[in-house]
Amino acid sequence: MEYLLHLLVMFGIFGALASAANIDAGYGGVLSFAYAAVFGAGAYVTAYLLGPQSAPVWLALPAAVAVGIGANLIVAAIASRLADGDFAVATLAAHGLFAAVVANTDLVGGPMGLQIPQVQVGGLSLSSPIVAAAIALSLLTLSVAAAYKLQRSSLGRALRVVREDAVLARSLGIDASACRVAAMAASGALVGAAGFVFASYVQFVHPDSFTTREAVLIVCMAIAGGLGTPWGAVAGAALLVLLPEGLRWVGLPAASEGAMRDILYGSLLAAFVLLRPAGLFGCFVPAAKPHDTTVR
Repeated sequence: MEYLLHLLVMFGIFGALASAANIDAGYGGVLSFAYAAVFGAGAYVTAYLLGPQSAPVWLALPAAVAVGIGANLIVAAIASRLADGDFAVATLAAHGLFAAVVANTDLVGGPMGLQIPQVQVGGLSLSSPIVAAAIALSLLTLSVAAAYKLQRSSLGRALRVVREDAVLARSLGIDASACRVAAMAASGALVGAAGFVFASYVQFVHPDSFTTREAVLIVCMAIAGGLGTPWGAVAGAALLVLLPEGLRWVGLPAASEGAMRDILYGSLLAAFVLLRPAGLFGCFVPAAKPHDTTVR
């Protein structure tokens, strides 16, 4: 039972992360590989405040969200100065910089990581699988609701025009930079909150928890589910979090399980690119409309 609850926790957390990637890439057309770094920043802030500083939860959660917003806005500032391909490479470099900084900073445990004591709210432990599952799924629900609201808002329509044709967007008076900054602030808040849920659940953060593999996996979830649709992130997270767990029942040696999981991820992504490039829910993506795109 605890194993199933753990899968639900990971599904909820990575579903929220994939929703954030969907907001940026699916609506704003900004492909970033910095989500693992922003996720890690939220988790490390949570661990530092709840651990060495013994801060209350009501302070740690807003701090993680604020750090997520700030980190993603730094990424947005980079995006405004680089072309799409260059930007994607730059975000990978930013992720590498984050990994190097946390691994060499004694304040957050360095290469040994940072331990968090058990945190309780109203008598409930945030590291309890059933409590963490409820919180993670609530965050996933919030992220889907945010993406659904964005899709039907004037900001969402403006973002789709910016994504399809930036020149047309400028001719219509749409401030592309302002639209993307607003979207990336929203996605950063979701990623920071996911970092808080992760850190308070596992009670330990380490540089190896936020690697390039996680950065690519988050983007793959959004792509596999279908960019530009609220439910795509949920489908992508279910596919790439729950399905690979079936390898545990195949009887593979523990040493080769990680490699086989990576092969499965790569094979699934290649299959989607070749057979269904729009993703599982791509057929539900609304077309960009140049009218009614004033951001209110």
